[in-house]
Order: sequence, then structure tokens, then C-alpha cells
Amino acid sequence: MPRAYFVTLVGESGAGKSTLSYALALALATGQSFLNRTPTRPERVLYFDDENAEIDQEGYLKDLWRGMGRPNMGLLEQHLFIEHLTLGSQNWPTVAKACIDACRPALIVVDTAITSCPPPPNSLGENDNASATRQ
Repeated sequence: MPRAYFVTLVGESGAGKSTLSYALALALATGQSFLNRTPTRPERVLYFDDENAEIDQEGYLKDLWRGMGRPNMGLLEQHLFIEHLTLGSQNWPTVAKACIDACRPALIVVDTAITSCPPPPNSLGENDNASATRQ
């Protein structure tokens, strides 16, 4: 993903979108290789997790951290910022801007956009891929 691009990751429920997104976030925050690309240095990552329960979120992080060879926790503390269930309110743009201004990330992950985007008419919600793509 080049800088200054907007990328949408869409797939069936349970396909691994969150796992892939968390793996990318951990790799970038620790300066590790991801899908055969290695960043020049660790970068700040802001991850808005508005989908996963905290216990699931912790599971992703622990499993990925172990699988990545237990990267330096200090780098994660300095470079990975996770906001949990912050984008579901009416003033989510203000909240998001404050988070972005505070950490100045190189990458922003929004897991899932459904909470901050109104669903289109006749939507089946997050599990309807056509609906998620339109949102």
C-alpha cells in the first residue's frame, strides 16, 4: 500500500480481514517484514477497532505477536495505538481527528467502517458484501 492511498479490504465474515489488518499493523509498528515488504523503520499505526470484542482483539494481538517472533514490546507501545469502539457515535469525525492529531500515524486502519457509515437502503449490514462495498 503506497502512502496517501485509501484501500478497502472486503471479504466474507470470518475470512481473516481483521487478522490480516492486525498483522499489517504489528509489522509496520515494529519495522518487520510483511508480505515480503520491509519498512525502512517502525511507523506509527492508529487502529480503530469498531468490530471486535476486546477479548478477540487481545487474542489477535497475542497470537500475532508470538507468530511474529515476539517483536519488541517497546516498539509496539511507541508505535501502535488502538482505539476500541470509538467511531460509533454521532461525533465520530471529531473523535477520529483528535486521535489522528494525537498520534500522527503513517497508517490508519478502520476495522469496520459500518459503524461510521450509514447503511444503504435494503442493506443486510456488515455480512452483505455488496452492501459493505457500497458503504
